Amino acid sequence: MSSVNLNDFEQYKIELNNTNFLFFEKYYKKELEQGFVQKVQFLNTDNNLLRIKIRQNKEMKDLIIGLGFTLITKLKTEAKENKGFPLILNNKLENKQIKNIVQLNMEKILKFEFLEFNLYCEFFSRNNIILTDKDDTIIISLIKEEWKDRKIAQKQKYVLPQNDFGNILNYVSKEEDIDKEKNLISNVIKNVSISPVLIEQIILHNKLDKEKYVFKDYKKVVDYLKEIYSKPIINKTKYFVFKDKLCLFSLDVPFFDEINCPLNDILDILFLKKEIYFCENKSFDQFEKEKKHLQSIIDQQIKAKEKIETKALIAKQNAEFIYSNFEILEIIKELYMIKINKKQNIIEFEKKLNDVNKKFNKQFKFKKEEKEKRKIILSY
Repeated sequence: MSSVNLNDFEQYKIELNNTNFLFFEKYYKKELEQGFVQKVQFLNTDNNLLRIKIRQNKEMKDLIIGLGFTLITKLKTEAKENKGFPLILNNKLENKQIKNIVQLNMEKILKFEFLEFNLYCEFFSRNNIILTDKDDTIIISLIKEEWKDRKIAQKQKYVLPQNDFGNILNYVSKEEDIDKEKNLISNVIKNVSISPVLIEQIILHNKLDKEKYVFKDYKKVVDYLKEIYSKPIINKTKYFVFKDKLCLFSLDVPFFDEINCPLNDILDILFLKKEIYFCENKSFDQFEKEKKHLQSIIDQQIKAKEKIETKALIAKQNAEFIYSNFEILEIIKELYMIKINKKQNIIEFEKKLNDVNKKFNKQFKFKKEEKEKRKIILSY
């Protein structure tokens, strides 16, 4: 990971965009395609976070879906008793193989295709999860929803939400798409579903005037978008802070800062980790207190480690000193034992010590005597 501390991003509201789900289409194809569903359950939280255990290439992976995001978690999670919606999903999908995973129409929708079923995950509005048969007749949905032109309910045909925007990868720039009453950003947005922040940064990067209604500038922005959308990045994430929002992009663009880890890992830390902490019925203040307490314990351990390292260094230096002066120290030891046995005074011992110093060219000096311990302290 880069020097960016992900905890610094907790103060921002995270805004997910269609490039995030473009990333998950590519990432899940690699991680989950041809895998087999093992278990479908809700996580043990206050929210409807669905966990789907998937076995792919003898490895178990936990796919999390809900609250407007999705990820393969690296955290250990606890599930609720299996009943209701997840139980029906489990009964239908258990041991079924995922044949394909696609992002639909560049929207915040992922489709998991099975031989007999389709599982649609919508990451907008109320964040629905819909299971259909192969002909897209709805079997069950997490939420029943109805709009003017669209209904999510049992036995209804699943249809995509009506979209007036074009898919950037299929869109072809045309002169008639320009509305001269709108600026360059608005003209792009009215034709393709793209984050305005991204468009504005592209305009700035290419030194274009967003207030001019020039078709060649419009086409230049669209062509740039088509190029970067066709090559999403997997192993790192670009980000841009706009006001109080953290915008994450899975695009290789030079004008956003970079975090050297994939979007999945970032969301695992910023979204799911926080959700798991909160699900234990602890307020944020309680969590912060616990965090500070743990940090104080860590600080104490670091100080204790530093003390041990200092003692170890001193012991090493002493050992090296004794080893290099072993012969003279043994002679001094014998002289002191003679002093004790013959009950000589310390002045006689100091004279003999000076003689030894001259012989070995050393500078040992008598400092003090501890008679009860039968030892002397020397300085050097």
